[in-house]
Amino acid sequence: MTDTQYLDDVIKNSGLRMNWLAEQLGITPKTFIDKRMNRSEFTASEIKKLCDILNIKEKDRSRIFFN
Repeated sequence: MTDTQYLDDVIKNSGLRMNWLAEQLGITPKTFIDKRMNRSEFTASEIKKLCDILNIKEKDRSRIFFN
């Protein structure tokens, strides 16, 4: 289950737009919202891309995506 609040904080601090992040993941903004809100799950490749883009370290990755 995704820690939505923590992920949103990381995104906000990055200054990147959620629509742009969705585009980088190859998904629609609605799908990105659904994944953030735990209506569906991020794939392993999406998690890797998000971590690379947002510079999320291992400890925070576990907290955000595998809580």
